[in-house]
Amino acid sequence: MSCLWSPARSGRCVAGMNPNTEIEGATWNAYRKTHGTWAVKLPVDVTIPTHEGVVEAEGGDYLWIDSDGGLYPCDSDTFEEMYEPVDWEMDP
Repeated sequence: MSCLWSPARSGRCVAGMNPNTEIEGATWNAYRKTHGTWAVKLPVDVTIPTHEGVVEAEGGDYLWIDSDGGLYPCDSDTFEEMYEPVDWEMDP
């Protein structure tokens, strides 16, 4: 699947379109996330220290943990588009 990548489309791909034909020699390939993450839907606004600095998250956003253990907020529409709930047992 190729897609059209456009800030006007909130950085989202549109199926069937090449994200950028202006990069000479670039070949775009489709990828799917293959790892899980732990996340929580925030009930209130919070301030979160990340690897890139302090960011604000609003109630209703998700707070998720990256592979390096960092915390990151993500708006609910984007998060729910990228992830679906799974049944995991916590490691002892």
